[in-house]
Amino acid sequence: MQPQFPIEREAKRAALLAAVASIHETVLAHVGKAETRGTLPPAIVDALVSTGLLTLKLPAALGGAEADPATQLDVIEALGAIDPSTGWCLMISGTGISLPAAFVGQDAIEQIFAGGRVSTGAIVGAPTGMAVPVNGGYRVSGRWSFMSGVRHANG
Repeated sequence: MQPQFPIEREAKRAALLAAVASIHETVLAHVGKAETRGTLPPAIVDALVSTGLLTLKLPAALGGAEADPATQLDVIEALGAIDPSTGWCLMISGTGISLPAAFVGQDAIEQIFAGGRVSTGAIVGAPTGMAVPVNGGYRVSGRWSFMSGVRHANG
């Protein structure tokens, strides 16, 4: 179950910044692992999920914080001050799950967000691949020079 955030802008901003503060020690404790592995360790991803921070950009109707752009920047900046890579991944994963919510149909929304679940996501800036429906899912092929968040994406 995702945390619910206030509707009023300043209260929402304060709640999101409090969520960042609440994971400060977890992020610091695992920064070395992130650097060594080249990806966020599960403890940091779990902290981002459990606090609802990954829903930063997601519409409230889908269980997200639906933060305005200025608040998003404040939250990403606050997390980036603790660890720049974690701040980057929040920005990327938050975008990676909120973009589909804006552009897919209701059937896909019901699958992606089944039971109120909010997945972690990944995103690529210049997609050059293709996803083809196959039995049980999709077959993805192509070549991407850079993709953030893919190692901890579960959506």
